[in-house]
Amino acid sequence: MKHFNFILVLITVVILTAMGIIFLIATGYGAAQVPSWTDSALYQAYLDKMNIAVIPFVISLIVALGLCIPKRLFSGT
Repeated sequence: MKHFNFILVLITVVILTAMGIIFLIATGYGAAQVPSWTDSALYQAYLDKMNIAVIPFVISLIVALGLCIPKRLFSGT
């Protein structure tokens, strides 16, 4: 069971790290293209695109964390 816990921790860390890297790269790219991009319509377009891009990561994070719930409820300890 400890091996399963370790795998869940690794999966969660990988998913959160991937989300962070995507946001950092996208923010850096947006700032390099138009320095004052947060004051323009590009900012709303960025938010819309990032919300769509992060959906698979959020779903996989929910699944990974959801695997912890039955383990905690039915562990018998």
